[in-house]
Amino acid sequence: MHFHETGPYLFRISDNLGVQWNGLSFMLSLVVSFVFMSWMSYRQRSELGQARVGSFLMSCVAGALLGGRLGFCLFYAPSLFLKFRAEFPFWGVLALDEGGLSAFGSIVGVVVAATIFAIRTGVSRIYLYDLVAICAPISIFFSRVANFLTGEFIGREAPADLTISVKFPTEIFHWPALQPQKLQQLTPLVEKVGTDAEKWQTLLLQSSGQEEARASISQILFKVVESVQSGSQDMRGLLEPLLTARHPVQLYEAALEGFCLFVFLFFLWRKPRSPGILSATFLVFYSAIRIFVDQYRMPDPVLGFDLFHLLRGQWLAIATLVIGLVLLFIWGRRETLLSPGWGRGHSVKLHRR
Repeated sequence: MHFHETGPYLFRISDNLGVQWNGLSFMLSLVVSFVFMSWMSYRQRSELGQARVGSFLMSCVAGALLGGRLGFCLFYAPSLFLKFRAEFPFWGVLALDEGGLSAFGSIVGVVVAATIFAIRTGVSRIYLYDLVAICAPISIFFSRVANFLTGEFIGREAPADLTISVKFPTEIFHWPALQPQKLQQLTPLVEKVGTDAEKWQTLLLQSSGQEEARASISQILFKVVESVQSGSQDMRGLLEPLLTARHPVQLYEAALEGFCLFVFLFFLWRKPRSPGILSATFLVFYSAIRIFVDQYRMPDPVLGFDLFHLLRGQWLAIATLVIGLVLLFIWGRRETLLSPGWGRGHSVKLHRR
């Protein structure tokens, strides 16, 4: 069993300034994707051309961010569309501190961005789908590793004999919604971060009916986690016995949705393929892996489980899997030019089927 102590920062310059794991993973995924797209464009002699790889990649990034945020609000928190506040960023959709991005929303955003780019430049739309599909696992790999390092979206309870299980301090963020009775046990820890026991008990009593009390509890829990992640051995000693050993589900996703899926798609495209085959294959395998891995993932504290005890992400993955299978059938039967592979002897020109 491993105790998770890594915080959101690789290193800090000040309290609120430093290099964050999420930012570093974003930059690494951009650099690696750019290098790989450039190499693919060169090997395939594609109509995209190396000169336009950068602009295409940035279009996809913009689509992924915009689609991911809108997708999160639509699929997980529709109330954010109607939430406004007096201070920046004013609108709930723009408040990235409230939730994050949806992977399935990002897929839609990238498809839209690639389509617009294809219309503007005359490059084959479906070829661009394939190119970005083979690069998507790169971004998934880096982002999921960062999710692990920051302790985001923890796994479910692991069996006692699982040697790679992890205790995440961020587990306590789930307690108000899923295990409120355990908050009483945090009294010694909240006292160490400046909240006396009587005030803590009052907040717990008021939390069922007052939004302000719930917000205060969240702030105190954040201070507790930050103290542990900053290296306080006293806080760790008090918190660790209260935590549950869990599946490192972020690493499961990094390995399967990221590394393994990239390797599979990479060698699949070594030889010429019908345009769209890579895109459809990505949708099918990503969705299938997501359905499987999410059985080890804790539900969102607000949403809980959906129909048949499945997570919201699993239902979205099922829908995406069906779409992928339909596209695989349609694009696989088309009599058309084949997209050249990257292997020797397959990158000079397009081959007719």
